Amino acid sequence: MKIAIDLDDVLVRINIIEGVLRDMNIPLKRNEIKSYGFYELPEKARKEVWRRFKMRKYMVDQAKPIRGTKKKMKEWAREGHEMFCLTSRDDKIAKATKAFVKKEFPLIQDTLVLNGTKKEALLRGGFDVLIDDALKYMNEALSVGVAAILISNQHTPYNWDRTSDDLPAFEALANVNLSVVSK
Repeated sequence: MKIAIDLDDVLVRINIIEGVLRDMNIPLKRNEIKSYGFYELPEKARKEVWRRFKMRKYMVDQAKPIRGTKKKMKEWAREGHEMFCLTSRDDKIAKATKAFVKKEFPLIQDTLVLNGTKKEALLRGGFDVLIDDALKYMNEALSVGVAAILISNQHTPYNWDRTSDDLPAFEALANVNLSVVSK
């Protein structure tokens, strides 16, 4: 199976929102930010979140692999699956992102850094499944005939209200069972 895997909150944890909450003394917890656009935050804080999303310091240097992801990837490699990272990030940090993924996740065959949609890459890449935490990318995958598996946990409150019970969801990549995907 050819697997496309998202990076942020699927393979790695980034703590930008928590940092902005702390640095700006905003009395909210991460799980209270439930919109993908961070609309629960004051405008100044939202702008700071989006600014940090474009910075290597926060998106690469401080990113930490999520426990269990490397073990799951070794399992999938032994089973003969091909794994690719498909992430939406700013062009300014694309090179650093690719180097980070290569270092931390050597079983990933290639990293595609996109600025926006994943739909075209899913089509061109011939992927069988996308594993992601963002509902908009789930919908893109499904619209082009690519199966989708949602990662939903305490770090992804923006997808807790997913609209379809038909969409397979797992708490972490380490728990993903590929048998939910029909070939």
